Amino acid sequence: MNPIRTPTRLAACLTILGLAACMDDVTAPVDPALDASATVLSASAPDPPAGLVNVSSGATDLDIWPWTGHDFAGGTADPLNLIFTGDVDIVSLRAALLALDGNRTAYGFPNAFPFNCRWTDAHGEMQSAFSEGDGWVANAVQLQCGSYNPLRFHLRLFAAGPWVIAGTHFDLLIPNTPEHQVISWELAEQVLLVDFLRSGLLAAAPAFVPLGAPGYVQTIPAILYDGMPASLRAAIGGPPSSGGAPVPVPTNGVAVLLNIGTRAPITPDLTETDFVVPFNQLIPRPFCSQGAADYVLVQGPVALTTRTRVNDEGMMESHNELRGDLDITPIDVTTGLPSGPTFRAQISEIDNTGAGPLGTHVNAVQQRKALPPGVGFLMKHMITGPNGMAYFTYRENC
Repeated sequence: MNPIRTPTRLAACLTILGLAACMDDVTAPVDPALDASATVLSASAPDPPAGLVNVSSGATDLDIWPWTGHDFAGGTADPLNLIFTGDVDIVSLRAALLALDGNRTAYGFPNAFPFNCRWTDAHGEMQSAFSEGDGWVANAVQLQCGSYNPLRFHLRLFAAGPWVIAGTHFDLLIPNTPEHQVISWELAEQVLLVDFLRSGLLAAAPAFVPLGAPGYVQTIPAILYDGMPASLRAAIGGPPSSGGAPVPVPTNGVAVLLNIGTRAPITPDLTETDFVVPFNQLIPRPFCSQGAADYVLVQGPVALTTRTRVNDEGMMESHNELRGDLDITPIDVTTGLPSGPTFRAQISEIDNTGAGPLGTHVNAVQQRKALPPGVGFLMKHMITGPNGMAYFTYRENC
């Protein structure tokens, strides 16, 4: 067994509490603004992505895509870094993590936020994954350890035939937005490894499975990196400063294989959260962009709701919403002054998921709509379900 790579840089005195101060019944509505000029991309029963990797555990094996994605086109989002085999299902994995306390000091982590966090249900964008077992699926379960604001370990779980595959990362809330920035995959992987060792459910020692070449697929913008506390930069193994350049988020190309010998008991429960995140940030126009210099100032409250219920039969259902009515002002980035009239925009994300004895399903709809004098409409709709059902539609009208 490879040793647990618990970082010695996490000294007992480490605290990251100063971060806050420094710094995903749904139907897809067809908007009347959509016309023949709209960009429409859709895929039903999409083809497998390139680059599948075979993973073995005992007498069984499975071909998996070593990434998560945003759709079924094969573009990468996060590296896949956790694989569960044995007596496993998604709802019992959720139950196992929710049952743990936040004491990881026996494995070298300090008794300080976020390393003493406890797992809860989470709100986040839906992602996709592919395996020979279930084809294209979206994450029916997502959990967080920490908090949406400012900092958390974020886990997405995907069905993969008799296995479960997962992507986890450490992320922080980008100031004055509802969006997160990934700052480490490896540290989140270590926390999950420690937590399943603590769970007592493993049938064998963890194994480490190569899924691809080490490297990086994301970077942290310099201005965001330099705004992080020094203790946080050290915790993720980053340089003291950005030097004015984006900082890569490395991945070692290895996933942890966890063989589950005993399922955690599943008990009925209901969790609900409601909170508001202020949006007040200059960003590239997110759709219908006119070029690299097309920026808009986005202002207004964004409301997020998460509701997760497990019934007496062990079926888990979740309903997540993100909604906002926002003021959008085009900005000339050369002067910092408005370059057009302020207009209103409506944004929404509505995700319904289910997981249980009959399999998993996801129905996720994302919409962005500019109201006159603004122009543009964007909709993404992802559906996945048992028996390989998978459908994705992207509509953009400018």
